[in-house]
Amino acid sequence: MNWESITTDMLSAMQEQVGKDWPKMKEAARIFLQQRIERLAKLHELKRSGSIDEQFFQKRLWEEELLYRSELNALSISSLAAIRRATKAAFRVLTRSLLNAIF
Repeated sequence: MNWESITTDMLSAMQEQVGKDWPKMKEAARIFLQQRIERLAKLHELKRSGSIDEQFFQKRLWEEELLYRSELNALSISSLAAIRRATKAAFRVLTRSLLNAIF
């Protein structure tokens, strides 16, 4: 799994949603996302190996999305709606990448 490529794609998806506020968010979003990658990689490995079921996988993915949104909210630089859209866009990219790698 190419996590660097996935991270880049997630950040691009966020940029599309945030628009003019992106320059203020970019570096913090990248740092926060890098911090999540190790956990996401472990989650991917557990799912791929069959150690966790689909329901647990989806719940943990949702929890990671909420954690990421909380980190971005802490920046207090954009509206809540923009952060929510950016987070959802990033995790749509992640979910698609993980599911493609698993199946």
